[in-house]
Amino acid sequence: MIKLFIENLVRPHVIQKELEAAYLETTADDEREQEALKIAENTIQDLME
Repeated sequence: MIKLFIENLVRPHVIQKELEAAYLETTADDEREQEALKIAENTIQDLME
């Protein structure tokens, strides 16, 4: 019980920081940024079909 409470309390703060750091790292790499953009565009196209 206590473990779940602490995880639920802390997780949003830890995960958000990790996501922001990963995003900044990705945007610093032009090749990875282009790949991410292509994946996002393909996903949107797939959803529209």
